[in-house]
Amino acid sequence: MRIGTRVRSTISLITIDRYEIWCAAKKSIGDLRCAYEEPGKPVTPPPPYAKTLVAYVTAHGQLLYMPGLFDEPAIAARLAKEPPKNIPKEKLRRFDAHCDIEVIGRLRAQPRFGREGGFGEPQSAWVARAHKCTVER
Repeated sequence: MRIGTRVRSTISLITIDRYEIWCAAKKSIGDLRCAYEEPGKPVTPPPPYAKTLVAYVTAHGQLLYMPGLFDEPAIAARLAKEPPKNIPKEKLRRFDAHCDIEVIGRLRAQPRFGREGGFGEPQSAWVARAHKCTVER
């Protein structure tokens, strides 16, 4: 891939991912940045969700840092239909989001997958925006 590339990609999600997956990095891509500068040190003031990079993994195992994925209409509708509040994580249904992914940069950051897990080792990955997502029911 390279900057400007657009591809259709699948990302497997559960609705709690909206609140539990993050990344940490001191650098930003334009006005997009991780919620943490480093593990345990949130960015102050916090960036709005639409500009907050979050670590996701595609169905093919590719790490991406993406802003605002749960703002995409089909994914937001799924979140509204199945809010994770007071539901054990293991009872939430996993779903696939199929999105057009537009590559806009590259960033080395530390992903965190889940509230219980710590931040992983720094990983370089593409930064991308999602467009025209559909959700497999």
